[in-house]
Amino acid sequence: MCPTSLLSHWCAEIDNHVDRSVELKVKVHHGQHKAKLGADLNQFDVVITTYGTLANELNADTSPLLRATWLRVVLDEGHFIKNHNSKTAKAANLLNSKRRWVVTGTPIQNNLTELWSLVNWLQFDLYAGSLRDFKNQIERPCKNREESGFERLQTLMDAICLRRTKNDKKPNGDPIVPLPTKTVVIREVTFTEDEKLCYTILQIGRAHV
Repeated sequence: MCPTSLLSHWCAEIDNHVDRSVELKVKVHHGQHKAKLGADLNQFDVVITTYGTLANELNADTSPLLRATWLRVVLDEGHFIKNHNSKTAKAANLLNSKRRWVVTGTPIQNNLTELWSLVNWLQFDLYAGSLRDFKNQIERPCKNREESGFERLQTLMDAICLRRTKNDKKPNGDPIVPLPTKTVVIREVTFTEDEKLCYTILQIGRAHV
């Protein structure tokens, strides 16, 4: 599962990384190339589709994605289901899959409830289907800056998350992602009178929050 813009990328990655001797049957389930039945999709080794296609099948007369049986479903850019009330998230939760993976660089964008949507989709036993427990044990304590909330959040992420950091190395010792050296530049800015007024008003407003 991926955004429409990444369909061609996933097809190219399969071509680049799968040996030509492997007879891998790949299906792009999108647009005019969509299958009509779940059984049709189950004939392929890999099915690539989009979040939009999945959402459109939620209440459709024929829903091949929801009727197929999957060994593994991978959500690329998984934050597309961050809103657990969206059609996309609801349809994703109906997928019949033995194994579930989420790939995302932004599991939390606006609030911790977005993380719960991913945890719920992963069917992680402790919080799957229980938004109330997640809010009581993690979201609310974190909002109140209670140490217990952050400790539970860290424990949860350690249990379900594999992270690639800037310090990770390839087998030969080279960094996986070569990043430029951090450069800090400090510039002093002189405000106009109007800018000083706006800045002062903003600071006063923050002091009262």
